[in-house]
Amino acid sequence: MTLREQLRNVRKGDLEVLAILDQIETIRGTLENISPVLSDMPSAHGNTDKIPNGIARITDLQDKLNQKIDTICQEKQRVIDIIYKITDGNYRKLLFERYINYKSFEKIADEMSYSYPHICRLHGHALQQIDALENML
Repeated sequence: MTLREQLRNVRKGDLEVLAILDQIETIRGTLENISPVLSDMPSAHGNTDKIPNGIARITDLQDKLNQKIDTICQEKQRVIDIIYKITDGNYRKLLFERYINYKSFEKIADEMSYSYPHICRLHGHALQQIDALENML
């Protein structure tokens, strides 16, 4: 995997974590709305299995979530290590804000007091530095 791909994958991993959290909340909401119907009549409905199945599904998703978070933390640390190998402070700040804090180029330009086109040029130069680092490794 190239260093540029590692930069992009951190964001994808965080989005996957958020998707899993949404799934867990959806299942929890569904389980909270299930109410058993008490009757002495036999029933062919499988409502009694919904709660244990939902709890099992939440447990599986939480395990998957924990594994994903561990992986993302390791990937983020690798990306941070790569970013800190860049010598130019502006490039380093730009890459950190873009790929770790997920800020838009407009927001970064405003914070760094540069124009949007200049930030885009700086980003291109910063990625060239990343490519140069990859060639050195």
